[in-house]
Amino acid sequence: IVVGGPPGGLFDIVLRNVGDAELVIKGVSTTCNCTVVGDYAQKLAPGASTSIRIQLTTPETAGPTEQKVAIESNDSERPRVEIIVAATVVAGAGAAPRKGLPD
Repeated sequence: IVVGGPPGGLFDIVLRNVGDAELVIKGVSTTCNCTVVGDYAQKLAPGASTSIRIQLTTPETAGPTEQKVAIESNDSERPRVEIIVAATVVAGAGAAPRKGLPD
């Protein structure tokens, strides 16, 4: 990802219900306002999946950056799962990053 470059840092997190009962996603949260969470299915039948699209808004300086995305569900064994979204920002010229998800 380039400082001042076009929007980047798009990540798709795919969740699949590998259990035998309905999986209910209770919420998705992030460690700061740097990550935008897109739409996703909140109830998954056994075998079904959904994709959560997030965009990492990078800092204005070059270097590594990471944020956490936490997913909470009705899974009795793992009711909360944290995923680390990481990127390396490199120096470069260009337009200011756009906020929000692309169309």
